[in-house]
Amino acid sequence: QLTHRGREQRKHKRPISTHKATRANQVWMWDITYLNGPIKGMHYYLYMFSDLYSRKIVGWEVWESEDAKHIWYGGPLTKQYDRLARVAQ
Repeated sequence: QLTHRGREQRKHKRPISTHKATRANQVWMWDITYLNGPIKGMHYYLYMFSDLYSRKIVGWEVWESEDAKHIWYGGPLTKQYDRLARVAQ
């Protein structure tokens, strides 16, 4: 067969990740998850930030819209995370 058949999507080749962390709090990653609201058709957006090395959730925010201005770039959460990391050590 020369064409792909069925409902499955073709497997895409993805580049190997260049981000590596040798300890916690070096590289953070983020993801957006859609949450159903109380009314049909209403959605909330969960922005979750996690540490690449430990896979622990560093922070999260819920917004009513998906927008680039909601992406978190630092601030009070960083200070809180650092304080907790020092206590844990």
